[in-house]
Amino acid sequence: MLFPSGYIIDASDLTLDDMQVYAKAWDVQLSLLGKGNYKGMIKALHTPNIQIGFTMHSLPVLIKGTFPKETILLFFFHKGTAGSVYLDHKISIDEVVIGQEGEEIDFSTAQACNVITIAVEKHLFKTFFENYFHCPLSSIMLDKKIILKEDHIEESISFFLSIIFKWGGGRR
Repeated sequence: MLFPSGYIIDASDLTLDDMQVYAKAWDVQLSLLGKGNYKGMIKALHTPNIQIGFTMHSLPVLIKGTFPKETILLFFFHKGTAGSVYLDHKISIDEVVIGQEGEEIDFSTAQACNVITIAVEKHLFKTFFENYFHCPLSSIMLDKKIILKEDHIEESISFFLSIIFKWGGGRR
């Protein structure tokens, strides 16, 4: 079991120091790239095999570190794509970035941003992906991204936000 089942985070108006407490669970370090009063927010929902999270950063940030072993990490921006970079690759609004075991998280933003992350046990993701798309996961892992169809971007974001905000409750 990678994640504590039923664990929910619902924290608003966080300082950078508050955000660091949550980031350390993944061995991640946050640094500000902008000046001003930082406010952050985290909402996350855990099952034994999946963690779905939403983070908001009111200023540009640099996020570096690692994520749990045996996990595939998907993330995409709900807001703040312009100027955002992951592993030296500029991120576009229609991209879902895929990180795999052994890779580091290394992304920076040029503005405030909202990021949706989905961490899934590697074997579960691989099985689901290959059964659904009828192609090996390795065929898309070279590009480290999935491109969403333009008319599905808002639908995808709305789906994940509804899971996080409606099912996440208010427990901590």
